[in-house]
Amino acid sequence: MTRLLVLAVFVLAGCGLTTSGEDAADEPELDVAAVGADPRNVSFPLDVSRVTGEQSLVIIHARDLVMQRCLARFGFDLPMRPPVGQDSADIASFGLIDERRAQERGYLRDIKETGPEFISQVPPEATPVLTGNVGTYGGVPVPEGGCQGESFRAVTGGDSMPKDGNFVESLRHEAWSRALDDSRVQRLLKQWRSCLKDAGFPEFKDPGETYTYWQGKRKPKVNTPSQEEVAMAVADVRCKQQVKLLPTWIAANVAYQNRLAEENAQRLAEYKAYVAKSMELANQIVSGG
Repeated sequence: MTRLLVLAVFVLAGCGLTTSGEDAADEPELDVAAVGADPRNVSFPLDVSRVTGEQSLVIIHARDLVMQRCLARFGFDLPMRPPVGQDSADIASFGLIDERRAQERGYLRDIKETGPEFISQVPPEATPVLTGNVGTYGGVPVPEGGCQGESFRAVTGGDSMPKDGNFVESLRHEAWSRALDDSRVQRLLKQWRSCLKDAGFPEFKDPGETYTYWQGKRKPKVNTPSQEEVAMAVADVRCKQQVKLLPTWIAANVAYQNRLAEENAQRLAEYKAYVAKSMELANQIVSGG
């Protein structure tokens, strides 16, 4: 897993979300007509607060540059390559949505190449300087927390980290879980399962399980779906369309994200301000400012 996927700049364990279990009487109203059937065309409420893949790359690049320059002060001259990766947005949470994609790739996930992490290129003899496990090296004082600590302070201006750097992603997952449990979504998921069963395929708890199912059936390193996999993938998409699952499921995600955004408005505002400052500093570092 790349640092982009875990947003290593902000990762810190422990968070108390404002959550409340919904029953049918407490379920929010859904504006199904406003969202359509393709999550790629929907602006989800929490998207404006999350760190995008592009932003994460900039922050990672900035931290890598600071670490590279820091290590150079101690005689370690390491190459620098801008990081590459992919956005952490999880459209696959809704399963397959495109019939053409199903026919071409089945349940195979698209894997984008990622370059080696800068830290992975640091030689063992430089590790104490990187981590700050020594006070001095070669007579030169090592910064607090090592070059890693210096890189973190460089992209935060020395501010303390939010209590949970994965805060927005945690809220997005919570909204997805609530939407999945929503009675209106569950009713359509039941119809989707029956549709797949009528087409001759197994029943699944939710569309995400289809990926796990086929990962277990494929031989290692296989990059071409079987005819059986393609047939099920196409049936999966058509069943979603037949029972009109996606508009309701997407609308439920939007509604629960809105609810969580309102419940956590102050923390979201603080998080956005923290990320905005980090992005400003990171851009300055990358541009040489």
